[in-house]
Amino acid sequence: MVEMKGKKITRISQALRMLSWTGLLGTPFVVGIVWFTGNESLLLSGEATHYLIPHGSSFESGRLDLLMRFKGFLISMIPGLAMMYGFLHLTRLFERFGRLEFFTIDTVRHFRIFATMVVAVGILMPISGALLSLATSLGNSPGNRLVSVTAGDSELATVFLGGVMLVIAYVMEQGKQLVDDYQGIV
Repeated sequence: MVEMKGKKITRISQALRMLSWTGLLGTPFVVGIVWFTGNESLLLSGEATHYLIPHGSSFESGRLDLLMRFKGFLISMIPGLAMMYGFLHLTRLFERFGRLEFFTIDTVRHFRIFATMVVAVGILMPISGALLSLATSLGNSPGNRLVSVTAGDSELATVFLGGVMLVIAYVMEQGKQLVDDYQGIV
């Protein structure tokens, strides 16, 4: 029974590790696809790309050239890099779980870093959105340049979820220390 559970955990962890690798490698690819192939209305709406592209594109119609797309890609990759770093540690966490290592210093560290990156993404999205609005509106006609900061439910939920995970990581770390201290006494 225990061996079957271990095999099941290993199998699920391997699948989630591969999914995390997909997120890690896919983030810049998808952001690039959106910026370099997306039409003006898609990039101005922010709807279809809400979780990867920060709100804030504000170029005038007809001004979406290759340089503007490249700026948009780079600015969108600010939270994207935090997301990728989080996915990297998530892959390492699932690698540990696949080896049936649950409450080790490494597993807690990888979980804590992932949680920190979740918080970072929630904070960086509005900041990069403001940078995006500035960068994409600089070439607009006078009176149509702007800096727009937008934080919505998804950013708040992301920060909240990351905060909860940070608390869980802290509890896991303290629990590990308590067990180690207890074993040292006995």
